[in-house]
Amino acid sequence: MDEAGNMHEDAVKRWEPYNRGITGGKNTFFFAGRLDLRRGHLVLGTDTVAIGLHDYNQNGMFDDTSAENPRSSDMLFVDLDGDDLLGSLNLAEMFKLNDVFEIGESRYVVENIHPYGDSVSIRETQDSLTNYYLRASRQAPNDVKGRITNEGELDRTFWDLELTTRDGKPLPMRSLEGRYVLLDFWGEWCVGCLLAMPKLVATAEEYPDTTLAIIGLLKEENRVRASKKIKELNMTWPQVLVSGELEERFSVYAYPTKILIPPDGTKYYTVTGLVGRGFLDEFVHSAEP
Repeated sequence: MDEAGNMHEDAVKRWEPYNRGITGGKNTFFFAGRLDLRRGHLVLGTDTVAIGLHDYNQNGMFDDTSAENPRSSDMLFVDLDGDDLLGSLNLAEMFKLNDVFEIGESRYVVENIHPYGDSVSIRETQDSLTNYYLRASRQAPNDVKGRITNEGELDRTFWDLELTTRDGKPLPMRSLEGRYVLLDFWGEWCVGCLLAMPKLVATAEEYPDTTLAIIGLLKEENRVRASKKIKELNMTWPQVLVSGELEERFSVYAYPTKILIPPDGTKYYTVTGLVGRGFLDEFVHSAEP
């Protein structure tokens, strides 16, 4: 195609026998499996976030939604962790076009989308997060204003783990039994992790250590940058370099992911979105019969 989006003349001639009447004009042609993803950026103040639009049903249009069959709807990908990868491997970055999703501390919905994927606009909302694909994959039974997406039985061997912090100090899980334990899977390379951190710091300041223990499970790529971010953001809780065993134990597929373990130590909950002041109180209230 040329810069305006028109098919080159030689390509029109090559495809005309298989697509009678094709002219090659912009937005007049479509090849399934070839042009079903559009990439671009959302501008949010001074920040930009990479996005993608996927023509899931491959009809040449990017604005299809279906209440009856949501999985036939087209998709929006939002690069929340800043790795510049857009696709279905990260369900936390994959949304229906009418999903409520979160970027930083704000929630958004799609306001308008060009039928051929040329542009998309979003607006802020106060509605609860929906995260359709993430929820569908985990078949979540619980909901704390749209943030609890999975409940699992905690293997009792978890409390036998003897972790070591990033600076070499022992961290036996047994010493944390009887409290709320919040495991924060994050990385210094993860934009969404860093944007959410001020809220988590506020949570740490609100609840005493005897009530809530936060552990950072750091998927580190650059030690110097990670140390800088820990100091800048005032992350006072222990930091442990994450292992594949811990990711597998809690089915962590995307960053950031937070795991909340209540004081009875028998279950765990996967938390999406921001964890700020009042979260534990909200959780306890929602869990009451």
